[in-house]
Amino acid sequence: MILAMTTVKTAAGASHDAKPSRRERARQSKVRILAAARDVFAAKGYHGATMAEIAEHAGVAVQTVSYFFGTKPRMLGDLIGAVVTGAINASDEPVDPERSDWFTRSLTEPDGKLALAALVEGSLPVFARAAAVADVARVAALTDPDVEMVYRRSEEHRHAQFRRIVQALRDHGTLRDDLTVDIATDILATVFSPQTYLACSTDRGWTDAQTATWLADALPRLLLTVDR
Repeated sequence: MILAMTTVKTAAGASHDAKPSRRERARQSKVRILAAARDVFAAKGYHGATMAEIAEHAGVAVQTVSYFFGTKPRMLGDLIGAVVTGAINASDEPVDPERSDWFTRSLTEPDGKLALAALVEGSLPVFARAAAVADVARVAALTDPDVEMVYRRSEEHRHAQFRRIVQALRDHGTLRDDLTVDIATDILATVFSPQTYLACSTDRGWTDAQTATWLADALPRLLLTVDR
């Protein structure tokens, strides 16, 4: 990764390159390590990847990796957060999904179909960059108690976000009367999941547009009253 350099004018009108601060250099190093972890986990799986391999891929010492993350489970947890917010993409400003405009629209839109369409349109890019990492965590959680805790926290947070969407559908009178909020949340979280996204994109070769079209049609059929 090439460190960004900022040109600063002096009082005399001359210019010089201002080097990134220590904090910015540390942030860039951490992002570079997380990007390397994403690539190595994708290639070898969680258990097959080593801290040394991740360090080599990132171009840093293994001690630097340990300094920032301590343990591999903690690194995985930080990686999940980074891919969800987009912090790992240097060209994009990190955004917490719950603070995004599309999430707000999905909560405030009284038309159930439009609310779910906003959810699909806004969150599909999150799934595109986070689904593979989430699935690495899901598989590793089956045999590693520390990773199981990381994965469970991530899933609990996803369910909590979706529950807010479902509760908004209930409040707007568009959720099916025969569904409780709990059951409807389970349905939404199951159908619109990292595993479903990977099944569509990787296993079936669907484009994101095809996946979005299907979800925007399927979710209202599953969750909304017939006339909403």
